[in-house]
Amino acid sequence: MAILRAILAMALLATAAYPEPKVKVVPRKGGGAPTAAPQQSAPQAARPRVTLRPPAMGGVAQDQALQRDIGQRQRVELVPNQDYWSTVGRTRYRHRWDGHHHWYGFHHGHDLHWTRFHSGFWWWYDPFYARWTWWHGGNWWWAGPAGATYVYVDNRYEPAPPPNAMPEGPPPAGKPPEAELPSEGPWKSPDGTRMVQINGLDREAFLYDAAGTSPQFLKYLGKDVEKVRFSGGRDKAPLRILVDRKDGTFTLYDKEGSEVEK
Repeated sequence: MAILRAILAMALLATAAYPEPKVKVVPRKGGGAPTAAPQQSAPQAARPRVTLRPPAMGGVAQDQALQRDIGQRQRVELVPNQDYWSTVGRTRYRHRWDGHHHWYGFHHGHDLHWTRFHSGFWWWYDPFYARWTWWHGGNWWWAGPAGATYVYVDNRYEPAPPPNAMPEGPPPAGKPPEAELPSEGPWKSPDGTRMVQINGLDREAFLYDAAGTSPQFLKYLGKDVEKVRFSGGRDKAPLRILVDRKDGTFTLYDKEGSEVEK
């Protein structure tokens, strides 16, 4: 009997030392069930934090003046693989005709994202998950395996009920041009309200309002830029932006990107 009691005591001690793991159930965001069960291979891992952020297309999709500008230009800007720049309001975009499709590049913060307008929707190719997604209702959507739909939320794709508008037919063909990552910068003003970024092989400079949480495009400052310097911006001195160019010349701008007499 003493031996049996000793064995039971040892078993209890082992159970206390290695308790059964508890499973925490986290409710899925958005509510409701997808139209089809997600496949086991569906992506659930968090998106790497160092990747490009997906573009926010709400302002583009709702801007009628921008839509008209795009429609007019795509009929005449047809030299293959040549980039055309256009500014409508506070939105500056790049248009490229590759001989088969029209591509539109928009800056989101420091990043350039190429998009397509296809089947009545704006599409963006997610390079990290290698899939096409479409924009609707303020979110990017992906049609997953077996007809299941996913919405992009907080750096990952979450299963969700289908939206009230979905594209018909397959996603766009092909892949977008490689994004031109910032080649230098950004330069920030002493007061933190302005920022200049140089992009691409042509070293094109872009002025941003950096006062908010996300930089907002203000003005295109030209190409062949060597470096950027700021003066003023403190002690009531007006902010000035000095842009040095590769040919040895320079241009002086005010905080809104308008040229100032030297």
